[in-house]
Amino acid sequence: MDWSSEIACPVAAGSQVSVEWNRNKQGTADVISASHTGPCIVYMATAESKGEGNAWFKIFEEGYDSSSKKWCTDKLIANKGKLDITIPGDIKAGSYFLRTEIVALHGARRVGQCQFYPNCAQLEVTGGGSAVPDGVALPGYYKSDDPGI
Repeated sequence: MDWSSEIACPVAAGSQVSVEWNRNKQGTADVISASHTGPCIVYMATAESKGEGNAWFKIFEEGYDSSSKKWCTDKLIANKGKLDITIPGDIKAGSYFLRTEIVALHGARRVGQCQFYPNCAQLEVTGGGSAVPDGVALPGYYKSDDPGI
């Protein structure tokens, strides 16, 4: 794998990026089966870490909204797969990986039966501050006996 920033998307710290999930055709509501409800979670890791060890820090999570009675996946389908995320404004400038994931909970009544749909991109973050957040290991952070997993 090429870890250089030549393939990175430039983004300013504190700005918004849009990610998009699609099953078969971009720009349609064919994002994920409507039965695959669950949260959307986004992590970042420095490219220097190569994503290894406790490198991944969470920057976004949206689960179930009790007021609308909708999961993040329901909102993704309605928005044709697009999700807007704000890059932390205080993180140190540099090369990062962005990991977006859907955790489909339709099988989670049985231990270890939820499904993960991850996607990654590489960003070159400009501006920002000096923060280097603590992270977790992916894979490895989730355990099959975690509630809902």
